[in-house]
Amino acid sequence: MLGELGSLLRRGRGRSARTVDVGLLVAAVLGTHLLSVGAVLLAPEGSVVASWWPAAGLGTGLAAVVGPDRRRIVLFAVLLGSITGNLEGGRAADIAVLFAVWNVVEVAVTVRLLTDGPPARFSEIVDIRRLAVAVVAGSSTLGVLTALTVALLHDGDLLLTLTAVTPSHAAAQLLVVPAVLSLRTASRASRRTAETALQVGLLAAVTVLVFGVGTLPLAFVPLTVVVWGAVRLGLRTVTLQLLGLVVAVTLLSAAGHGPFAVGAAMTGHLSTLVIQVFAVSYVMVVLPLALAVRQREETAARLSASEAMFRGGFTGSMLGMLMLRPRDGVLRVVRANPVATAMLGGSEADLLGSDLAAQLAPAERAAFVAAVEDVVAGTSDGWRHEVASSGTPVRWFEAAVSVLPAPSTDPGDVLVSVQLVDVTARRDAQEQLSRLALHDPLTGLANRVLLADRLAQVLATARRSGLAPALLFLDLDDFKQVNDVDGHAAGDIVLRTVADRLLAGARASDTVARLGGDEFVVLCPETPHPADGLALAERLVASVSRPITVGTRDVVVRLSVGVVLGAPGADADGLLRDADTAMYTAKAQGKGRAVVFTAGSATADGATSPPPVIPAASAAR
Repeated sequence: MLGELGSLLRRGRGRSARTVDVGLLVAAVLGTHLLSVGAVLLAPEGSVVASWWPAAGLGTGLAAVVGPDRRRIVLFAVLLGSITGNLEGGRAADIAVLFAVWNVVEVAVTVRLLTDGPPARFSEIVDIRRLAVAVVAGSSTLGVLTALTVALLHDGDLLLTLTAVTPSHAAAQLLVVPAVLSLRTASRASRRTAETALQVGLLAAVTVLVFGVGTLPLAFVPLTVVVWGAVRLGLRTVTLQLLGLVVAVTLLSAAGHGPFAVGAAMTGHLSTLVIQVFAVSYVMVVLPLALAVRQREETAARLSASEAMFRGGFTGSMLGMLMLRPRDGVLRVVRANPVATAMLGGSEADLLGSDLAAQLAPAERAAFVAAVEDVVAGTSDGWRHEVASSGTPVRWFEAAVSVLPAPSTDPGDVLVSVQLVDVTARRDAQEQLSRLALHDPLTGLANRVLLADRLAQVLATARRSGLAPALLFLDLDDFKQVNDVDGHAAGDIVLRTVADRLLAGARASDTVARLGGDEFVVLCPETPHPADGLALAERLVASVSRPITVGTRDVVVRLSVGVVLGAPGADADGLLRDADTAMYTAKAQGKGRAVVFTAGSATADGATSPPPVIPAASAAR
């Protein structure tokens, strides 16, 4: 009967609502009727009540499983089945009807406490406590109502009826409700068919020996076999076995067999009480064990799935992932995925157990260790920054640090997660873009933007220190002929060579820039005397004048240089203009020379002469 009801409940979604409702009503009425008749007929000889009332457990279990939308159907079925069952069992009509009503009340009270709305589940140990509270409330309500009915209508013993009916219904609820609820759960028995057959056979044999043949008080012996089922075969199997065991004990005892049969030492009332105690004891021992085992296995399965998911996510991640155990300032690597191993170089064996800080550039180590310590101490929720490796070539990583849940109960045993993203290419691209924005693409020298910035810094420093900077404005003489005769590719070779020679001749603190075409500027931050700037200019003129090999021939270019010494309060535009004027003077005086600009004259090779006035627009270059 329970198997058919379970099948009906599981297939309910695939059928129409009307078909499910009719099937549920018919099954519940028949089940309640048959169980009520059986309980009355199997009552121990001399007992006024049955040992237990399985119809109550069936009604409660069905009402709890189907949910609130079909509970009225179950309650109506309990009413009909109980009335017909009591009548067929030989009870008076008024008693049969009232007992049926009280059965409905019992089911309603129990289900109300067992679940509030959605279908009940029986999957955790806490459910046993909830079931016990609901059963006590429901069976006590029924016991009081039944005892009052018997006392008022038939002058029965109120206390005797109360103490007889209440435990019989409580025992039935504790036995049948878990069996009905377990029909909705998965069972391990199907995966262990041979073991299940062996255990069921052994339980049947032990039950027959103890309760069918023997008379010794060995009611505890089947418990060991049932515990085997609770540990190995799952909740559904053991609840059905408990139900079957108590049914068998009831049948055998009613037939006069076993230690619970009515005899010289056992009255009918005592036999009823003993069977009830037997049923409740087995339920309260076996069901918590079965649920504990099930919870443990489900927890282990979840942990295993979580671990598998973590391993898959950790190992197969596109990010570099590390687990560190920080202790005494050492960030010991305990796990590393392949991406992190490839990023840091070497092998996994070399990386595991090493100090991650040692894998970083020396300038990065202290800050990284301090950041990890802050995260572990809880003063920081996390840390994210770019760090550089210690290898060659240097690789840059964006690192994110967070604390993992404690792997043990030791508060000092902390694991730290580090995620790494290789940003070397991005940094290189940024540096390249920055270089292109501030440097000449042909020669690699500073461009106008960077020169203006450097010149502003130098002038600001000069105003504070009083040391004047020198500015050299350089222009190649007759460079146009190189482009016209040898082509622009040759001109580019010449410009790059000139740039290299200017860099070689300038000081490390000087800025060499290309303004465009064949114009260059050298900025010297501190030049106490014009002669110093002139000496540098003359060295550069001599260096550039050396032949430059272009293809199969040597090309000789000359350099005209205008030198200006920044006076206090000078501005950038003024310095460039004055240096440009001095450079034009050098060209006018014969090219291939340097001229120092003064307020009223320009000096070539140290000799003073009035500077010619050469308009910039008509100057020959």
